Amino acid sequence: MKILFVCEGNMIRSQMAETIYNTFTKSHDATSAGAIATLKNHASERGETGMKEIGLTMAGQKSDQLTQEIVDAADKVVWFPTPYMPSYVTKSYKAELWDVADPHYEENRTIEIDRAVRDEIKKRIEKLIDEN
Repeated sequence: MKILFVCEGNMIRSQMAETIYNTFTKSHDATSAGAIATLKNHASERGETGMKEIGLTMAGQKSDQLTQEIVDAADKVVWFPTPYMPSYVTKSYKAELWDVADPHYEENRTIEIDRAVRDEIKKRIEKLIDEN
């Protein structure tokens, strides 16, 4: 199953999800993109720190811009809340909203928030894998 994870900037949540999914399934079936991607050639340092704590790495990942074509190519699209999500995602029959906060917008940006986001995404991915 080709799965696409989408968040706002494609720097933390969607890249964490892509990494966790691909590691747990021993595949490259997951990709990620941002509704308004930052287009940086690296993942979030804060996100990377949190992932290293559980033995994973987002090294080598970069921010990619979401397009209709990327959505069309996926079997399932998981999107995280952002005010910028295009309707071709939110109204897609293959899309599912995972209501996980964006650590970038948290008032007190701490590693604890990043850990909580990581752990929530990990839990949801484990459930997704079990269901498929």
